[in-house]
Amino acid sequence: MTAVRHIPVGEYLALQSELQRLQDKILELESQLQMAQKQTIPTVSKKELVIIHHKGIKRMLQIRDICAIKGDSNYSTILLRNGEKILVTRTLKDWMLEFTEVDKMKRVHKSYIVNIENILTYKVSTGEISMEGGIVAYSSSKLKSGLLG
Repeated sequence: MTAVRHIPVGEYLALQSELQRLQDKILELESQLQMAQKQTIPTVSKKELVIIHHKGIKRMLQIRDICAIKGDSNYSTILLRNGEKILVTRTLKDWMLEFTEVDKMKRVHKSYIVNIENILTYKVSTGEISMEGGIVAYSSSKLKSGLLG
């Protein structure tokens, strides 16, 4: 013989109501998932992205968001349009190898790579390059042709 547990009617009705609410939520979420899968996701080519390792996380950055990369020995600081600065262990030489197919990233100084699409002003006399987000970089007279031509 099996023991039967008695549940108060109020508790039983509350559980039935909660079960129905959860089943409705599942249907709603499935519908949202189907709609999301039908939407086209804009694709970004590999030439427009760069993957970095920052604080133990892989992060994808769109090249158009990078204003400049400032090198300092084996480290470089990525300067983004939104003002964010990201320090990574990578040389400017490594960056230039990655940007071989990207025309808008130019080495203008031994310490700077700039995205020419984000340049606001360029002072030829001083080599000062002003970019979005208040970022300032400098070009050398030797590498000036990479910026102008």
